[in-house]
Amino acid sequence: MSWSIIAEAPSQVVGDTPMALALEIDPRGPSIHLGIRALGASMQEAAGGAILCRYLEGDSVQWSPIQDWLQTPRAAALMACIHSGYTAEQRWSGDWVGQWTEDAWNAAGELHAAVQQLIQDQGIV
Repeated sequence: MSWSIIAEAPSQVVGDTPMALALEIDPRGPSIHLGIRALGASMQEAAGGAILCRYLEGDSVQWSPIQDWLQTPRAAALMACIHSGYTAEQRWSGDWVGQWTEDAWNAAGELHAAVQQLIQDQGIV
């Protein structure tokens, strides 16, 4: 299964609204979004487990090294684990509800940790 990797612009947190760099994992697509999200925003899909949104430490980032790493065999293995341990269903209300196995959840955590380390390695955190 091929995952879409989407790096959104801008890649720097600015403005008065509390924002943070974020990694969103959406196994339904499947896709990974790298971008900026409002802190504390109510995200129905994340609340229902359909997607996993994890915030990243740092104010700015170059997404290209992270996009490159997400194409490596290790990242592909983590994404395959996530995909195989995930199911989602759309309710009559239109809301999505996702179920993650422990292995899929742990793989997502490892993916998040690797992306965070790549940001720290850039030295701009």
